[in-house]
Amino acid sequence: MIGIKIIRSGKEENAMPKVKLGDQTAEKRYNFLAGMLSGGIRQKCLTTKDVSYKTGIPERTVNDRLLHPENMRVRELYKFLDVAGVKVTFEYKEVPD
Repeated sequence: MIGIKIIRSGKEENAMPKVKLGDQTAEKRYNFLAGMLSGGIRQKCLTTKDVSYKTGIPERTVNDRLLHPENMRVRELYKFLDVAGVKVTFEYKEVPD
Protein backbone atom coordinates (compact mmCIF):
# COMPACT_ATOMS: atom_id res chain seq x y z
CA MET A 1 0.00 0.00 0.00
CA ILE A 2 1.32 3.40 -0.93
CA GLY A 3 0.62 5.95 1.72
CA ILE A 4 1.84 8.95 3.60
CA LYS A 5 2.69 8.98 7.27
CA ILE A 6 1.15 11.85 9.18
CA ILE A 7 2.24 12.78 12.65
CA ARG A 8 -0.30 14.68 14.74
CA SER A 9 0.09 15.34 18.43
CA GLY A 10 2.94 12.85 18.62
CA LYS A 11 0.80 10.07 17.05
CA GLU A 12 1.78 8.55 13.76
CA GLU A 13 -1.06 7.85 11.31
CA ASN A 14 -1.09 6.35 7.83
CA ALA A 15 -3.17 8.17 5.26
CA MET A 16 -3.68 7.85 1.55
CA PRO A 17 -3.07 10.96 -0.52
CA LYS A 18 -6.28 12.61 -1.70
CA VAL A 19 -6.85 12.76 -5.42
CA LYS A 20 -9.09 15.51 -6.71
CA LEU A 21 -10.84 14.50 -9.92
CA GLY A 22 -12.47 16.91 -12.28
CA ASP A 23 -16.16 17.20 -11.52
CA GLN A 24 -17.14 15.79 -14.90
CA THR A 25 -14.76 12.82 -14.63
CA ALA A 26 -16.07 11.87 -11.21
CA GLU A 27 -19.70 12.34 -12.27
CA LYS A 28 -19.18 10.14 -15.36
CA ARG A 29 -17.63 7.40 -13.24
CA TYR A 30 -20.46 7.50 -10.71
CA ASN A 31 -23.08 7.40 -13.47
CA PHE A 32 -21.32 4.49 -15.15
CA LEU A 33 -21.20 2.55 -11.88
CA ALA A 34 -24.87 3.25 -11.11
CA GLY A 35 -25.84 2.20 -14.65
CA MET A 36 -23.91 -1.07 -14.44
CA LEU A 37 -25.44 -1.96 -11.08
CA SER A 38 -28.97 -0.98 -12.10
CA GLY A 39 -28.62 -2.86 -15.39
CA GLY A 40 -27.44 -6.03 -13.67
CA ILE A 41 -30.24 -5.82 -11.12
CA ARG A 42 -32.84 -5.32 -13.88
CA GLN A 43 -31.46 -8.16 -15.99
CA LYS A 44 -32.01 -10.48 -13.04
CA CYS A 45 -35.53 -9.04 -12.59
CA LEU A 46 -34.83 -8.06 -8.99
CA THR A 47 -36.63 -5.38 -7.03
CA THR A 48 -34.95 -3.15 -4.48
CA LYS A 49 -36.67 -5.27 -1.85
CA ASP A 50 -34.98 -8.39 -3.31
CA VAL A 51 -31.61 -6.62 -3.37
CA SER A 52 -32.15 -5.49 0.21
CA TYR A 53 -32.88 -9.05 1.33
CA LYS A 54 -29.89 -10.55 -0.52
CA THR A 55 -27.38 -7.92 0.63
CA GLY A 56 -28.66 -7.27 4.13
CA ILE A 57 -28.75 -3.54 3.31
CA PRO A 58 -31.98 -1.68 4.18
CA GLU A 59 -34.21 -1.00 1.16
CA ARG A 60 -34.06 2.76 1.71
CA THR A 61 -30.25 2.59 1.63
CA VAL A 62 -30.32 0.47 -1.55
CA ASN A 63 -32.39 3.15 -3.29
CA ASP A 64 -30.15 5.92 -1.97
CA ARG A 65 -26.92 4.17 -3.07
CA LEU A 66 -28.23 3.56 -6.58
CA LEU A 67 -29.23 7.23 -6.86
CA HIS A 68 -26.00 8.49 -5.26
CA PRO A 69 -23.23 5.91 -5.85
CA GLU A 70 -20.59 8.42 -4.69
CA ASN A 71 -21.78 7.73 -1.12
CA MET A 72 -21.36 3.95 -1.43
CA ARG A 73 -18.98 2.16 0.91
CA VAL A 74 -16.62 -0.46 -0.48
CA ARG A 75 -18.34 -3.26 1.46
CA GLU A 76 -21.71 -2.19 0.03
CA LEU A 77 -20.23 -1.94 -3.47
CA TYR A 78 -19.05 -5.56 -3.36
CA LYS A 79 -22.45 -6.74 -2.11
CA PHE A 80 -24.20 -4.88 -4.94
CA LEU A 81 -21.75 -6.26 -7.51
CA ASP A 82 -22.37 -9.83 -6.34
CA VAL A 83 -26.15 -9.48 -6.47
CA ALA A 84 -26.11 -7.66 -9.84
CA GLY A 85 -23.70 -10.18 -11.36
CA VAL A 86 -21.25 -7.44 -12.35
CA LYS A 87 -17.51 -8.10 -12.45
CA VAL A 88 -15.04 -5.29 -11.74
CA THR A 89 -11.38 -5.38 -12.71
CA PHE A 90 -8.81 -2.99 -11.31
CA GLU A 91 -5.75 -2.10 -13.39
CA TYR A 92 -2.89 0.33 -13.00
CA LYS A 93 -3.02 3.23 -15.43
CA GLU A 94 0.75 3.06 -15.81
CA VAL A 95 2.81 0.02 -14.93
CA PRO A 96 6.49 0.68 -14.17
CA ASP A 97 9.03 -1.27 -16.21
